[in-house]
Amino acid sequence: MKVVYQSKEILLPDFLVVGASRSGTTSLYSYLKNHPDVFMPALKEPQFFSYLGEAYSPHTDDIRSEPWNVEDYLGLFGSTGPGQILGEASTSYLYIYPRTQNNIRKLYGDRMKKLKIIGVLRDPVSRAWSTYMLRKQGGGWTEDFFTIARELEAAGDPYEYYNFLRSGLYYEQVKAYQTRFPLSRFFLFEELTSEPERVFKEILEFVGARKVFVASNVGKQYNFSGVPRNVLVAPLYRLLFERSRFKTSLKWLLPESVRMTVKRIVGSKVIKKSGIPDNIRHYLREKYETDLTQLIELFPDERQKRIIQGWLAS
Repeated sequence: MKVVYQSKEILLPDFLVVGASRSGTTSLYSYLKNHPDVFMPALKEPQFFSYLGEAYSPHTDDIRSEPWNVEDYLGLFGSTGPGQILGEASTSYLYIYPRTQNNIRKLYGDRMKKLKIIGVLRDPVSRAWSTYMLRKQGGGWTEDFFTIARELEAAGDPYEYYNFLRSGLYYEQVKAYQTRFPLSRFFLFEELTSEPERVFKEILEFVGARKVFVASNVGKQYNFSGVPRNVLVAPLYRLLFERSRFKTSLKWLLPESVRMTVKRIVGSKVIKKSGIPDNIRHYLREKYETDLTQLIELFPDERQKRIIQGWLAS
């Protein structure tokens, strides 16, 4: 989308995949990246609009040590092909919506109403547990679930990226996007996993792709959470899912498509799901019950209403 910013014409995304985290957005990003009518930058999760103007970068040093500026962000789209639709996927955009939307308005101006928003939501109980396990398996958290939960509840920053408690309160997040962005579409995790072809075709039509067809990788899962199946595969597990200098060097040696495929195939073999303990499930279900009841009203589609009602009943 061409936008005039500071008296200069720049090229910004036509659509944003805004999250939620741990809800299939990596798979959706991969599906879109493989479509010839769509350009997605090599970096998923630039988180540009969430952190523009901040004094720090949300990324690790191997991705980006300095905060974003507009010129660097535009550089992500430097190899866009003629006529391609520009998109970008950052899960922080849904949860950190006040800052994100204000920064979108600064760059897009009146054209922000033309920006298309795509979101995918997952049962917040399952998503919270998946986020916790992701941070555990990566070595970011060593404490038990309730210790982390208490720390997050007491945190001064309500929009800390890994706050798996507050980020699952979807109602205000979705309502804010529906209110400020007329072109918003929200899907549910169950739709993406059980009907990936239908969802992907709807998204392609929504963003304006000329050719609406299903890529060969549609329906494949690219992200996993859980624990190693046994001690024998633990070293491979750490290599795949924990940060290391060796993995950083591989980014320059192996194409992104190869790395994603290896992670998908091997990850499915070495990881087993870790079930949610009953006391944690009960705690989270009580926390999200009121919010989910409100969320149902934001979805006119009866099929989606039934899915959210299922979240309440599980």
